[in-house]
Amino acid sequence: MTDRLHGDESDAHDELLKMSDEAFQDRIAALDQAFASQSAAFFFNSQDGSHTIDLFRMDGTGVSDDDEYQLLRDFARDLDQLVIFAFSDAPDSVAHEWGEVHGEGLGDMAVHRASVMVDKMPNALRAWEFRQSAPGRILGDLSSVIVFAGSHGICAQIRLDSFIPVGPRAIPSGSSRQFLDAMVTKNDIQYLIAQLEHLSHLLPDFDALEEDDS
Repeated sequence: MTDRLHGDESDAHDELLKMSDEAFQDRIAALDQAFASQSAAFFFNSQDGSHTIDLFRMDGTGVSDDDEYQLLRDFARDLDQLVIFAFSDAPDSVAHEWGEVHGEGLGDMAVHRASVMVDKMPNALRAWEFRQSAPGRILGDLSSVIVFAGSHGICAQIRLDSFIPVGPRAIPSGSSRQFLDAMVTKNDIQYLIAQLEHLSHLLPDFDALEEDDS
């Protein structure tokens, strides 16, 4: 299974604008369900400075085939620009100008696709609004690499990025970013997993939040 991590962004964005409405809406519906089932999240890709969606578990997406799941993951990450247009109240003129760069007549489609995301992705929108109004720092990127630590054997190096959102694109600026670098063993990783799982059980899920709001 491959992971494009945007690949050729221009071609990927062309595909988003040229696919049928039915295919686009089916995919964003699957992604929104993934947010509701704790299988997707926003992250800030520090490599190219963009906000995008990471689909990290097949559960809850309605997808059961590995290849379809990978296509949905690629689709989710390629939504980076449309996420900003849809969820950051960007002027239609900005989305239109971006769309026209990808082909004559695609400006209107870019505006349309952004509006569809607002209407059809309520769970994703709720997650985005939390990130932009959180009382503290928000999660950026999490990266890891396997390393050989001499006589200590094989371990991992993890890097956790957090930042304060700044500006209309809600990007980190200057000293607003903080990084945590740590060398971890497998025991350390399992400890982190256990602590995070415990924390997850303490938080309400999206369905519970919707019931509270009703």
